[in-house]
Amino acid sequence: MSMTIALLVTTYNSPEYLKRVLESVAIQTVMPQEVLVADDGSSSPTADVVLWAKTELRLNVTHCWQRDNDFRVARSRNLALSRVQSDYVVMIDGDCILPHTFLEWHQSLAQRGKMVAGNRRLLLPDRVDARRNVLTSQDLQGYKFLRLPLGMLRDMQPKNWKSVRTCNLGCFLHDIRRVEGFDESFIGWGLEDSDLIVRLLRTGVVIRSGRFGVTVGHLYHKKNIGTMRSPNEQRFKELFAAGRALPKRSILRR
Repeated sequence: MSMTIALLVTTYNSPEYLKRVLESVAIQTVMPQEVLVADDGSSSPTADVVLWAKTELRLNVTHCWQRDNDFRVARSRNLALSRVQSDYVVMIDGDCILPHTFLEWHQSLAQRGKMVAGNRRLLLPDRVDARRNVLTSQDLQGYKFLRLPLGMLRDMQPKNWKSVRTCNLGCFLHDIRRVEGFDESFIGWGLEDSDLIVRLLRTGVVIRSGRFGVTVGHLYHKKNIGTMRSPNEQRFKELFAAGRALPKRSILRR
């Protein structure tokens, strides 16, 4: 499919991780037309990394920064989405290293009316040493990084929203804009991505599995906030009760 691709990268005060992510973007077999860094209020070192990526890596990077005021990743992504010019958006987190064929495979799996749900593999602690300046094939190894066609198997669970995370998701911009992006009433960690997926499903967009094609390497964290109870759980329950496709609050509202 002939289309332009935007890569949206979320970040917050992790400049060394962001630098390594952008290094992996620079060696893609299919390059994004634009890279948008959705920054939830980082201090100046992050802006320095973005400038470095523009000058040294020659990436077309836009730094979409908002003031630091609690955990507002939903709004930071919407801010970046408001500036996207491409047909297709691939979202990743700022601690996810991309195999060199990552965007090529996202492009090959893209299809109208579908979102591509990739997965991730946790990298060992010795892979995140900030002094290592060059990524090699040794960084991204293991069975999850195999690339297999899979065919119809990719479309076997078209409505399994639990299988999707926005640390690795591809979707047409038109479909994201139609549901007005992320719900900015989700403040604090968690479930803003599941909220988006459920609302996309309600407009008829279905899920295509990107496993064994678009896996990312997730840089190791000592603190795992994924084990914490999310303050957004009640908001997510209300979404199911309401049966709506639009967010309560969004700067992308038409």
